[in-house]
Amino acid sequence: MIYLGMVFCTFLGLSCSNNDDISPNKPSVLDKYITVNQVQLHYRDWGNAAAPPLIILHGYTGHAWEFDELAAALSDKFHVYTINQRGHGDSDWAEAYNPDIMAGDVAGFIEALNLGKVTVVGHSMGGVNAWWLASKHPEKIERLALLDIEPQIISSSEIVGLWQEYLIYFVQSEFNSLEEGVAEYMASYEGNHQESMKTFAKNNLKQNKAGKWIWKFDAANLIQWMQSTENSEQEQWELLQVITCPTLIVKAGSSPFTDINVINQMDESIPNSEVAVVPGSGHDIHIDQFDILLNTLKKFLIRTGINL
Repeated sequence: MIYLGMVFCTFLGLSCSNNDDISPNKPSVLDKYITVNQVQLHYRDWGNAAAPPLIILHGYTGHAWEFDELAAALSDKFHVYTINQRGHGDSDWAEAYNPDIMAGDVAGFIEALNLGKVTVVGHSMGGVNAWWLASKHPEKIERLALLDIEPQIISSSEIVGLWQEYLIYFVQSEFNSLEEGVAEYMASYEGNHQESMKTFAKNNLKQNKAGKWIWKFDAANLIQWMQSTENSEQEQWELLQVITCPTLIVKAGSSPFTDINVINQMDESIPNSEVAVVPGSGHDIHIDQFDILLNTLKKFLIRTGINL
């Protein structure tokens, strides 16, 4: 997430490990690129080609590297792909951003790699894109896990307004060194995950042609995604109602961005769904309560046919 001295941390992820820290106990990972819908996407391929495919989708202004720890933990039973969605990480910036287009990117990714039916884990914005994918392309989805996101929050005009202000700041931000960028990112952080936060920031900065360090995400245009979901709550509910695959809805117990009543309504709307609440976790469950999240996901996978 991006900290600006406020509690507001919605729709972002955190990193859990270094970029390519390969050890005998950690699976190897390859960084690859693929062009889908005229946009070059960067993704991390965690190997195990004979295993069923699993795709992880990050949140708003997040990136693929923040899910290295989760990908590694699941890669013994799955062929895991963590995708940098358009406008994020090392993927291309694009002219348009909305859940329908970004779900189409993932559908194209699945087709291009001939993956068949996949399991999708989506965090925050990635969860919204994932439920659009499951609604529009049900033949491609084996099962779905939605991490701390719901229709009411993404429809809020207040959220859109806040993000518009923040993205203007990010557009204008540039730093003389990587260390300076990381230091500014960390300046107002008072949590317990210092190293994860620093790693997240390092993986989310790049040098421009002038040699300055800037944020990797397309801060000038990503507001389109937020604007596309503003006042869209009824449409989101209609999409959720047509999801047919087994679906796990995970609420972070201490998250200010999901309401348990709305989460329960999601459970009622999606025909084949279940809810899990992760206690003591803020929005970024994969950081705050990694072990509980992993255990929760594994139980869901076992119940839906995976032999772990």
